[in-house]
Amino acid sequence: MIMSDSGKPFDYPAIRDGAQKAGYYLSRTRWSLLKAGKEQVVPDEALRAIASVFDVDPEYLLQDGGKLPERVEAELELLRSMRRAEVRNFAARALGPVDPEALKAITKILDEET
Repeated sequence: MIMSDSGKPFDYPAIRDGAQKAGYYLSRTRWSLLKAGKEQVVPDEALRAIASVFDVDPEYLLQDGGKLPERVEAELELLRSMRRAEVRNFAARALGPVDPEALKAITKILDEET
């Protein structure tokens, strides 16, 4: 579940209320379809309202090449780092005694940006 800056989850009522403040009514059905990636045509007004709820630049949602907000970039980097650490830890446990040079090579591959 997505968390707000206050630490409370962004549940449907919070998103609906935030979208309404921006002048757009977001139905539970539309929100469910959007979350599932099933909504094919999303009105610009809906994207602007959702952007206001999540406090991101509307261009991020409206343009294919929209720049990622700094907060999103930071969160993605944190997630990538956590996943790499999980894979490293799993590999170290699964491989057991491994040549230190091989382990360094594996770590280097995992740390490279993709």
